[in-house]
Amino acid sequence: MLYERTPAPIAAAVLAMASTLVAPAFAHAADSLPPGCSPSGATVTCTYNYTGAAQTFTVPAGVTSVNVDLQGAAGGWGCPRTPGGAGGEVMATLTGLSPRQVVQVNVGGAGGNASCQPPPATPTAGAGGFNGGGSGGNSPIGGFDYSPGGGGGGASDIRSGSFGLANRLITAAGGGGGGGQGGSGLFGGAGGAGGQYGTVGGNGTNGTDSSGGGGGGGATPTSAGDGGNGGYGDGCYGAQGGRGRLGIGGAGGAGGAQPESPACYAGGGGGGGGFYGGGGGGEAGLATGQGGAGLSGAGGGGAGSSAGPSRTAFIPDANTGNGSVTISYTEVSSKAVNQA
Repeated sequence: MLYERTPAPIAAAVLAMASTLVAPAFAHAADSLPPGCSPSGATVTCTYNYTGAAQTFTVPAGVTSVNVDLQGAAGGWGCPRTPGGAGGEVMATLTGLSPRQVVQVNVGGAGGNASCQPPPATPTAGAGGFNGGGSGGNSPIGGFDYSPGGGGGGASDIRSGSFGLANRLITAAGGGGGGGQGGSGLFGGAGGAGGQYGTVGGNGTNGTDSSGGGGGGGATPTSAGDGGNGGYGDGCYGAQGGRGRLGIGGAGGAGGAQPESPACYAGGGGGGGGFYGGGGGGEAGLATGQGGAGLSGAGGGGAGSSAGPSRTAFIPDANTGNGSVTISYTEVSSKAVNQA
């Protein structure tokens, strides 16, 4: 059988026409996608990492729903090595969006770790993480035995409208900060993990003569966490941790609860940020029996994630660093956009 060779220019033209008929022309070419966005077939994925400031996402033409995966940030360590709670993770599909609508993306920052400095240096409590983390409770005296708490982790969220707290479409909770260490190597209470319903922060370790600070309460999607009670010992009334608020974790207890109270030593961890914030951990009192054993501050409570749309998946205790937000969508062909 004889085969007749098709001239090369004609073959190339046929192949080009075939590829034009098969491959749709998408509304956004890969080189026109915003930074952090990458295509894989018809799916585009945009990843937002922590920057310490609000970011934005513009809904593409023809798109009305997106898949999202948010991770809240972890709480910071209490001095010297009490761990903070991990941030929660939320996965959902956001519907009812408008093409070219701009939404705000806030990626939570991890709570600051408390610094441990011997006298005469002043120890420093961990700062609350970006987007709602509560600050850790400070300690008035330097050294590992008298130590401040870690800051609460910030929430990660997506907002519409005027971008206020009331305009959040979905929120992933941050973890609570770890409590400060008490005297004689008594470790503070660990921070609670962020999740759908929050997790209560761990109680501070008891000293010989009295109790340490109480753990900050975990928040829920409908209410903030209570601050942990302050400990008491040898005339030192530890300060109660701050109650969480809408979007903001409570501060860890610090400074003593009464003007006549002597300096209390181990600060509580800050509450995590979330839809509602977790409560701050209580400050420890002071105990001098049995060789001067001190008390330890309590961990901050984990925040609560938002209830989210139907079939939202929640994973508590999911993230041990800064938060993250991932938005993905199916790209619409330019033909479909023009016909819409």
